[in-house]
Amino acid sequence: MNGENNSVVFNKSIAVYNGLKILIEGNDCMLSIGDGTTIGQAVIQFGESNTRVEIGTDSMLSRNIRINTSDFHSIIDLGNGQRINPPQNVIIGNHCWVGNGVYINKGALIGDNSVIAASSVITKGSFDNNSIIAGIPGKVVKRNITWVREKL
Repeated sequence: MNGENNSVVFNKSIAVYNGLKILIEGNDCMLSIGDGTTIGQAVIQFGESNTRVEIGTDSMLSRNIRINTSDFHSIIDLGNGQRINPPQNVIIGNHCWVGNGVYINKGALIGDNSVIAASSVITKGSFDNNSIIAGIPGKVVKRNITWVREKL
């Protein structure tokens, strides 16, 4: 962890099974993981200052998950000299299931009770509650769903 005024908040009953790597290169970054969330294996990387990652309560992250708040390099518009890829927050709602091998990139907002299918890449955007998100780039493929940890 490099930088100043960064915070990592693990709420009650968090379980990490095969590793959680948190890489922070910036100031004023914040990671919050909600009560009852389980993580198989994940890398959460903050490439720039003033960004946050929030993972809601009772969520389930499978293995080989990657979450990034930036592209780690600047892309400049030659017409006006402005940067076109600023860092952005990543918000994963309550009771979300993130499948194996998922990449979640800057600007993603995943609604509560949603599922992200294995090997999907979420590039940015808001996704409604109770959705299945799949593909590259991730798109809603089914609405009005929920999920349970138990096999019924």
